[in-house]
Amino acid sequence: MAVLDIVLYPDDPLTQVCEPVDNVDGEIATLVADMFETMDAYEGIGLAGPQVGVCKRVFVLRDPDSGKRISMINPELTEAEGSVTGEEGCLSLPQLYAPVVRAQKVRVRGLNVQGNEVDFVVEEWLVLYNTRRPHRGLGGRTPAAYAKMTRTGSPGYRRGGGT
Repeated sequence: MAVLDIVLYPDDPLTQVCEPVDNVDGEIATLVADMFETMDAYEGIGLAGPQVGVCKRVFVLRDPDSGKRISMINPELTEAEGSVTGEEGCLSLPQLYAPVVRAQKVRVRGLNVQGNEVDFVVEEWLVLYNTRRPHRGLGGRTPAAYAKMTRTGSPGYRRGGGT
C-alpha cells in the first residue's frame, strides 16, 4: 500500500465527471487499498478517486464510531429522505469549511472491491459526512462549487477535517 498525493482544487481531475470502472480487478483493489492508506494518513473520513488524481468512480470511507471501512465502485445514490445540515470540509480544499444540507437517509448501490453488487441504506453522520461528499466528487463537484466556504485555522495545510 502507498500514501498517494492529494490533488488540490481546482486541479484536474477534481472538476471533471469521472468515468465508471469497467472491470473490478487487481488494479482497482490496489487503488482502493492505497486510498484507505491515504485517507488514514491525512486523517480524513472519506476520499474519492479524483482527490488522488484518478478520474474513476471509486470512493472509500470510514465510520469514525465503529472504524468500519467501506469502498464503493460505480456508486449510485437513490431514495434520499429528510435533510440535515452540517459543516463540511474536503482534503482537496484544506482549511475550508461550509455548512452543507444533505439527505438524512439514502440508498447506495454499486460494487464492492471484490466486484460484487452491494445495496444498502445509510443514515445520519454517514450520509452527511461520507457517502454524499465523495460521491459528489465523482461528478466533478467540490464543496467550493456549491457552498460559501470559510477559512479556519492558521495559514498552510493542516491534516484532518475533511473528505
